[in-house]
Amino acid sequence: MDKRIDAAAKVIESGDGQPFLRFMADTYHGHRNGSDPKILALAAEIGLIRNAGDKIELTNPGFLVGNVAKEYCHYVDYGRTTAPPKPSREMIEGKDVLDLGCSFGRSLWEFQRVARSAVGLEPQEEYIVLGRALSVQENVAAPKIINGPAEELARHFGPASLDVIFTRLVLNYVKVKPVLGQMVAALRPGGTLYILVDSPSNLPRRLLAGGSSLQRRGWILLALLNLPVCVLTGRQLSVTIPGRMHTRHNPAYLPLWWWRKALLRRGLRDFRTFPGSGALVFCATKPASTENAR
Repeated sequence: MDKRIDAAAKVIESGDGQPFLRFMADTYHGHRNGSDPKILALAAEIGLIRNAGDKIELTNPGFLVGNVAKEYCHYVDYGRTTAPPKPSREMIEGKDVLDLGCSFGRSLWEFQRVARSAVGLEPQEEYIVLGRALSVQENVAAPKIINGPAEELARHFGPASLDVIFTRLVLNYVKVKPVLGQMVAALRPGGTLYILVDSPSNLPRRLLAGGSSLQRRGWILLALLNLPVCVLTGRQLSVTIPGRMHTRHNPAYLPLWWWRKALLRRGLRDFRTFPGSGALVFCATKPASTENAR
């Protein structure tokens, strides 16, 4: 892992942590807002930013730190809680809960207060390191997070070992059918999948939005192409493009009816939807007995 991530984690744990995180979040959004010269110099010394004329650009590690800082600042500004939609307290209280693709673990901070166990599975090791530092900054117990891709869920969680699996904006970027199958297999009878994914209706708007790079437009076109491919064949086209976080891309934005059909086909019941501000948010439950599933 890049040593600049470790350096950023040490700053987050320090007394400069809060202004540093605000600066990185603002820089991620392209805002300068009269930055504190001390914090700006610190970020440059670590190697998270570089000057490009009148602009400040994020280096690749800086992009990762900025992305985490942005989400953390949302958490703080929302009253140190994650904004809905999210599982209710009643859904996770006393349960064994997995946050699939948990980022730095902000949802786990809440889950672990009432769940019997709360664990995350996160492919980006950098997010796990930064999450530990943020736990220090927030004075909360660092959650248990396993480093690994969603496609390896079954390697870490046995059949019928979890009561709730929560995943937020992750299933758009994985091999959907294999991962969904592993999620259902890991649920105990009576367990619940709570899923939030980006809607395919957002793709045309993003494609036409000004300021998108050629690479980003190509990525959106691949996502549009994957929609009929995945619906008709269950497979996803993928490409290898060097990026700041991933090199392999197989985006899949699927409609709500597909998700409903896919979950019901796998034996889940009680499919419910929730308001999601442009996202698709839904849950479904594994029957408590085979007889109930009929």
